[in-house]
Amino acid sequence: MAGVAIEGVAIRTQTLAMTTAAASTASGSSARETPAPPGARRAIFIGGAVTGALDITAACILAGLRGFGPVRVFHGIAAALIGPASQSGGAASAALGLLMHFSIATFWTAVFYFLSRRIPALVEHPFVSGPLYGALVFILMYRVVLPLVTVVNTLYLTDVDKTLPPLRWRMLLVHLVCVGLPIALSVRRFGPAPRRAAG
Repeated sequence: MAGVAIEGVAIRTQTLAMTTAAASTASGSSARETPAPPGARRAIFIGGAVTGALDITAACILAGLRGFGPVRVFHGIAAALIGPASQSGGAASAALGLLMHFSIATFWTAVFYFLSRRIPALVEHPFVSGPLYGALVFILMYRVVLPLVTVVNTLYLTDVDKTLPPLRWRMLLVHLVCVGLPIALSVRRFGPAPRRAAG
């Protein structure tokens, strides 16, 4: 969703972007199978917006410390979808990268929301469940989704970097604070309360 901050602009932003295809497909599937009520949609979109804003801010700060500007970050995200052409795409590819980033954040928010319908404790204890969920997102993006999407990218992109990014503590911290926690708090604050099973 993801998120997600960067360990070097190219690796970090590519990681975020490369989850988009899988995220969009799964999100669409969930929406068709279980239509979300209005309160759920509000929680998901607000959570996605807040999480996306916090995560991309963290990514830009970390990139800035390495001498890269925000546009370079957005181009890096788009590069995972359209390849090196993103670097010469100007504002268009930057906008694409930003859209991809917020789509990922919204997807992970939707996943948390639907999980919380089955496990109410997720919204009852957001300061515990949120960081734990952020850690889960971190592992899934870096060690499950990224390798799978890299394989797909080789079908239509050349010079695909198959090197997995290292698992850094600062990346984990960003996911705990800027991804998992705002998702849990947004779903708790703006979503309908989950129904507990009778009996």
